[in-house]
Amino acid sequence: MSDRRRTRQRPRAAAPAAAVIHGRNAVLEAARAGQVVKVFQASGLGHDPRLDELARLAPIEVVPPDRLEAIAAGVHQGVAAELKPRREWTLKELLATNPTLLVALDGIMDPQNLGAILRSAEVAGAGGAIIPEHRSAPLDRRVQEGDHREPRAVDASVRGSDSSRAP
Repeated sequence: MSDRRRTRQRPRAAAPAAAVIHGRNAVLEAARAGQVVKVFQASGLGHDPRLDELARLAPIEVVPPDRLEAIAAGVHQGVAAELKPRREWTLKELLATNPTLLVALDGIMDPQNLGAILRSAEVAGAGGAIIPEHRSAPLDRRVQEGDHREPRAVDASVRGSDSSRAP
């Protein structure tokens, strides 16, 4: 009878896609902030001092324009970048950093609003943001992109319905 039993396997969750931003200024600002893993640059671009600085800050992979279009559709200005993943902390870990200012958010459902609040918190000197697991916008690329597509946000964030552990 054990032959007939079939164990049910849970489907594996897909790994989250790496955040990709595009545009020369946005990618340069992310590289200056140390948030870029790799830059994808379309072959055949003309000289631009921003590209020279970018080459000093992050590894560059020159790709055909059609591949760049597949990576970052839209107005990419010949440049896209893969960003480092955002670190999520437990509340205990975050408090252990002894931040001078924390921002606690609840019910912010719009990613652009969440991003604007996180960027404002960064400018104000916040050491982190406490974001609930439920009733909150996801921390995806829309949160990382500002009105001018500059990825800025506080480094630390906490997600979790309880105070002890982030997911």
